[in-house]
Amino acid sequence: MNTLSHQLESYQDVLDSIFGKGACQVNTKQQGVNNIIGGITRDEDSTFDSFRKNFIERLRRLERVYRSDARCLQTIRRLATEVGTGDGSGSYAEIAAIDFMNRAYLENISSPVALDVNIPAQRTFASGDVSRQVSNLDGFIEEWNLYFDVKTLRDVTDGILRKPIRELAEKYDAMILPEREYAYDYAILQNRVTEIKAVLEEALRDRKTYAQVGNADGLAFRIAYRPGIVSAMSTVDPYKAAQLRHRAIFDFGDKFVRDAPFVLVLAVPPWTHSNLSSFDDMDNKFFRALCRRVYCQYIDSAEIHPKFNASYSDLSRAISMIVFLQLHETLGKEKEVIGCQTFSNPNAKHPCQNIMLDFFYAQRVAIQSFEFDNY
Repeated sequence: MNTLSHQLESYQDVLDSIFGKGACQVNTKQQGVNNIIGGITRDEDSTFDSFRKNFIERLRRLERVYRSDARCLQTIRRLATEVGTGDGSGSYAEIAAIDFMNRAYLENISSPVALDVNIPAQRTFASGDVSRQVSNLDGFIEEWNLYFDVKTLRDVTDGILRKPIRELAEKYDAMILPEREYAYDYAILQNRVTEIKAVLEEALRDRKTYAQVGNADGLAFRIAYRPGIVSAMSTVDPYKAAQLRHRAIFDFGDKFVRDAPFVLVLAVPPWTHSNLSSFDDMDNKFFRALCRRVYCQYIDSAEIHPKFNASYSDLSRAISMIVFLQLHETLGKEKEVIGCQTFSNPNAKHPCQNIMLDFFYAQRVAIQSFEFDNY
């Protein structure tokens, strides 16, 4: 039996109960694994009870908030449907971020957050592409003149290496585990997959149990041949990870608003190979180190981003705040504290208003500043 197909049928029933029958149409014939859907529909397992209940409560809350706004409600329906596509993490993260930002509607502002907002491309750095007429952003709070967009923050190393490992494991009847630092520039790693696969295959042909990849710092493979046992150890340095990954933030420049406050929400969905944990405060160290580089390292830089024909300095100044939303198994009910770290930009062209900062304080979320660490 296709387990995912069965789970998606159950998820379709959940959506029908919230939005009405037929309002959302999930493709129940998919193959693969979707851990988020598995957690939502595994109602017979008490381990996932809180996760399931909180997700359903979140969708019901958003349905109530946008019931009188057909356009925004359609966006919520679309996102809820897309949670059942692929691994579902991106849409899941966006739903959670919209729900979190709408806490302002319950406490501070008179209208719900506007969703799926199109603005002229020249108001963002997408204007570097002459063919672009509009930029689409995930949300806008009119009373604060604040735009935000949501991206997922996740380790994709496993996804990059999974296919070559699977192919070679089947070919040589071996068990292969990567042993690595979790600190890579993913674009560089992706470009080296063919080279990495060649190194690994050479080791397999020679029946070696260890392969070191010299062109990818910290990457190696532990190998065992059936029957056998294999184990590997991986590490992460939060400061090195920030050094190698922070420039990827600028690749979202087509979302950065030039003439108004802009908040980038980086959501960390559960079960998506996030390599950061709260052990020794590593997650917060990584978040702060990444933001400090994005905000301070390029402030006088004349270097031009190859995609947007804009300086890294201008891109950096367009970000008012970065919000890290950690969406683990328990999502947080409407009034409960949710895992969230925020970092304001001391060099922002359009800083967030005090009322926006007060909103985060009201959620018991500390706002870290670089006012005296701005170098």
